[in-house]
Amino acid sequence: MGSRSCPGRAPVRSSVRSGDTGVDHEVHIGGNRRFLSSPAHRRRSPPAQTLLSVRPTPAPSLSPRRRRRLPTARRLTGVALPHRLAPTAVSDVLRQRWEPAGYPQGHPRRSETVDSVRMPIRARIPDSLAKGPFRGSAAIASGVITESMLRGRSWRRIFSDVYLHRDIAPTHQTWCEAVGLILPRGAAIGGLSAAYLWGIDLLREGAPVSVMAPRDGWMLRDDRIAVHHTVFGEGDLTSIDGLPVSTPERTAFDLGRRSGRASGVVALDAMLHRGAVDLEKLEELARRRHWWPRIAQLKAVMRLADGRAESPMETRLRLLLIDGGVRGGRPQYEVFDARGRLIGRVDLGWPVERLAVEYEGDHHRERDQFQKDIGRVNALRSVGWTVLRLAADDIIRRPRETVTLVATALAERR
Repeated sequence: MGSRSCPGRAPVRSSVRSGDTGVDHEVHIGGNRRFLSSPAHRRRSPPAQTLLSVRPTPAPSLSPRRRRRLPTARRLTGVALPHRLAPTAVSDVLRQRWEPAGYPQGHPRRSETVDSVRMPIRARIPDSLAKGPFRGSAAIASGVITESMLRGRSWRRIFSDVYLHRDIAPTHQTWCEAVGLILPRGAAIGGLSAAYLWGIDLLREGAPVSVMAPRDGWMLRDDRIAVHHTVFGEGDLTSIDGLPVSTPERTAFDLGRRSGRASGVVALDAMLHRGAVDLEKLEELARRRHWWPRIAQLKAVMRLADGRAESPMETRLRLLLIDGGVRGGRPQYEVFDARGRLIGRVDLGWPVERLAVEYEGDHHRERDQFQKDIGRVNALRSVGWTVLRLAADDIIRRPRETVTLVATALAERR
């Protein structure tokens, strides 16, 4: 067979045998053009397994501009491959190792073959830092993380020297832990945030963290922190998982004084219902600090508090009726039939008049709960009870009409 070659360079021939035709072809390697001497190869590409005899040989040094013009396979291997090769055949050729000798200057070495190409490894996140907020300076000093890693996109700075992993969705618990890292000596989490940590969630969405600090203490000013400077007595502070927080009695003591009357009763009802505070201990604390500001409001809140209420709106409904002159309602009153079987429990009940007042929250709109409510109301009516069902708008936007409705129903039942 005849062959062509580049000027000044001897052709290198490698035999490739086609499994279909049985004709030997010569692959010319090292020139600027790739071809086979037989036109039959251009009509049908050889099978992938026949290319195992093709051995890569070093290519001459080319300028970067000329190398960019070469096919991708030749730039990697230096082999002038026939056109229209099967993908598996190209892969087999690219994975071949170079001979240990004969590298021209600027030619890719063994470590630069396709097999040795590595993808970048994602930085490992320390487990101790991926669970919550932490002090950046302490983490760097302990060797857990470097300063350059801390400046990466995996972390976000929420306070001065306080960081949080980007995948953590911060809750109020997370914000309390972050504030706890920068609290000065003698300060603690208090107010509604302390109540939240004790299991009573009365916070609105996006509420700041309540902090109680000594009167001569300094605290960082931030929109996410609400600071109250006060005096601390003996036994006012404790800790939850290392986080300084006010005791349940001190928390109720502050909420009953500093909040409004209705909000104070709501908070104290919730704490009593959960069993987080003892009313007798709270009364004793109020007697020992009778000169503190707004202590009279705290005493009024304690007289109105009732731990049987199961939701803030039930407490507000009870206060609305008390302020309107409608008294005597029993929270969470249980109704039985003539055989002594429990029919249901109503939010407010007047057993003599057999009148029940129910607050219907959003969860009563669910299908299963709605069907249960219908059956319970029908059961109460079957034993002679009248049921009034109220919504949030009846308590907040139409208080007078609500008081009149309940008072009229009571008068009709007497």
